Amino acid sequence: MIVGIFGASCVGKSSAARLLAERRPLLLRSCGSPVREAAEVLKVNLEDVPDAIHRSIDEQTVDWSLRSQPCLVEGRFLDRVLAGLSVKPFLIELRATFAVRQSRACSRAGHVVSIEELKGWDEADAVFRERMFSEQALKPDLSLDTSTCTVQECVDRLIQEIPW
Repeated sequence: MIVGIFGASCVGKSSAARLLAERRPLLLRSCGSPVREAAEVLKVNLEDVPDAIHRSIDEQTVDWSLRSQPCLVEGRFLDRVLAGLSVKPFLIELRATFAVRQSRACSRAGHVVSIEELKGWDEADAVFRERMFSEQALKPDLSLDTSTCTVQECVDRLIQEIPW
């Protein structure tokens, strides 16, 4: 079984995935990590990582997912990245309100992130998604709003809802 968690920035994907992987236990791939590593090696900002590297990371994610079952993968674009799998993943979309996402973004960044800036991130993600992916997006099997629950509460719900 492949479980994928996707959603916009600051909805709790990484936090929920780490705890879920620990509690089950499952192998975990966080798709943002190799992108950050590539940006570091190239000495560029995340948004300047070339598309070819993103495509290579996506291919590695698909290969890793198929080889590592049962496993957990988290990333912003998994509804597209995992669309070409030969097996159907169990796909979870996490959501949160702009106010909650803004608070999380500020905590992570260590400075004020405006809602307009957060909306700009979402717009940039939409442009990236259209440029990079021709695959039809997979529909989530489960959608969870993380705005009013702790990471522990979200993971408890996921454990109950995922058809293990």
